[in-house]
Amino acid sequence: MSYALVIMLLRYLFLFMLYAFLVYTLVKMFRLLKYHDHNHEHSDHIAYAGTGFTSHNSRNGAEAQLVKAEEGELSRIYPVKGSIYLGRDTGNQIVIADPKASRRHARIYENKGQYWIEDLGSKNGVFLNDIKLSGPVVLADGDTLRIGNVTFVFVRWGHEVEQSNARGAGAQC
Repeated sequence: MSYALVIMLLRYLFLFMLYAFLVYTLVKMFRLLKYHDHNHEHSDHIAYAGTGFTSHNSRNGAEAQLVKAEEGELSRIYPVKGSIYLGRDTGNQIVIADPKASRRHARIYENKGQYWIEDLGSKNGVFLNDIKLSGPVVLADGDTLRIGNVTFVFVRWGHEVEQSNARGAGAQC
């Protein structure tokens, strides 16, 4: 092969890879926008765990929160008030973009001043402090909750996290 032919093939390969990257990026961006637009109309707070994308329309002053902290990222704070659902489906209050999460994976709810978590029959289960749930369990301050590859920390007095994170993290997401 001649030198000129190799250079031309490398140029076309580079252009192909550049266009593939652009198409991939645009597809991901439009998917996130589609989920955001759909849920923005139906919820005051929606979070896309695993993607780093969240939307807050208001601070509701919940006294309990789930905090998602991944290495290299700012903490994500999700207020827990009343009853919330977690899973892949966009109708959940916390949407988990993880293939190991079920559409409606788990529910956290308040009952007589205590917060409970229950697995809603998911295939891969809910792990509380690295133990798979077999029924509803009361959550305690500092418990770790794992659904698929996404880990949260339950904080009973959520306003303390908001105040301390607001100083260190800048804007809340």
